[in-house]
Amino acid sequence: MINSPQTFIVAGTSVDTGRIARQTTEVSGNIKGTTTTAPEPPEIDPINLLSETLDSRVSYVGPAHTFISQNGNFLTSAENEWPLEYQNGIAIGRHEPEPSATNYQRDSSFSSLSETQLGQNTVWVTSQSAGVSVNEPEEGSLFSISIEKPGWVNTGVYSEAGNGSFIAPDQQSDISEQWTRVSRVFTNDSVAQIRFYISRLNSTNYVYSRTPDLPIGNYVASVWRIDTTDNIQSRAAQIEEGSLATSPIFNDDSGQNSRSESTVNISNPGSASGINVIYTDGEVLTINFDSTGIITIPKASKEWANRYIQQITFNS
Repeated sequence: MINSPQTFIVAGTSVDTGRIARQTTEVSGNIKGTTTTAPEPPEIDPINLLSETLDSRVSYVGPAHTFISQNGNFLTSAENEWPLEYQNGIAIGRHEPEPSATNYQRDSSFSSLSETQLGQNTVWVTSQSAGVSVNEPEEGSLFSISIEKPGWVNTGVYSEAGNGSFIAPDQQSDISEQWTRVSRVFTNDSVAQIRFYISRLNSTNYVYSRTPDLPIGNYVASVWRIDTTDNIQSRAAQIEEGSLATSPIFNDDSGQNSRSESTVNISNPGSASGINVIYTDGEVLTINFDSTGIITIPKASKEWANRYIQQITFNS
């Protein structure tokens, strides 16, 4: 028998070498059978959201919004920009996409401020003993107010409807040597003027804002505060619908500005069955691709600046 250069003899049988290159062959006198091994699909690189540059597989559509810079300042992004954020100077990731929101709290820069006097209708009201001063921002557009009374740590929400009452109780609230957000959830049962006490000791020692004609509904009032040992500083006061405080929205003394929702989409690079969204609090959310090849990341389920997305991995 004449064999071509492409064949050789196994147990008396002529076998094509091209097949051997593609097959695993069991031999015991006669060829028992073959098993074909499919190649492993290539691993898909994860999306690193700790990188300054946003991965091309990520699409972010949204309005200008507040983010925290490396030096801890609150800055405003460009439209359709999803910037990297920081905590204590260290990159932490991107914040979750947010729903739309309206800030009913006016005068983010504390420009309309007076001591308690009859006949005045300023947005912010202080008692005469508060020792209040307004601090201009070093960067960005975020003003803060300083209160020279370290013990004035209570917050509360008060409705002037009827005889007036607290609808978020007057109580001691968290404060530390780092900027911390205090959030107070409340229900407004009648259209009325609302006082948001951002710093209070008692009925004669306080700083509060006035929000006229707040609609009936469920709200969260929030403010960022820091204890410097010499004073309490407060900034970015906000009153918005719902129970989760979103990124700060800044108003002048007459405005109540809104922010539209943001959307984050992840594109299938071609062979993935789904993704894993990895958050800073340890949660991993798995979502499968549908026929569109696009996954939309769910809206935030935590308050802004509480957790971030750090990485997105792909499942084969």
